[in-house]
Amino acid sequence: MTSDLNPRLTSQEVADAVFPIAKFGQGYDLLEVDAFLDAVVAAMQDLEATVASLQEQVARLEGRQ
Repeated sequence: MTSDLNPRLTSQEVADAVFPIAKFGQGYDLLEVDAFLDAVVAAMQDLEATVASLQEQVARLEGRQ
């Protein structure tokens, strides 16, 4: 069975994201942005693991029929 749940953005892409520092005007606190991205990556990794586990379960159950 193929999955239609292919993410457009992976946790690895979020983890690897690099943003330039603004040269003028107000910007964001880099530590806060990094902490937020770390939380997003962790949540995405949990979801990716859950999807993989569920796909394995479906494959096993489909094999029993």
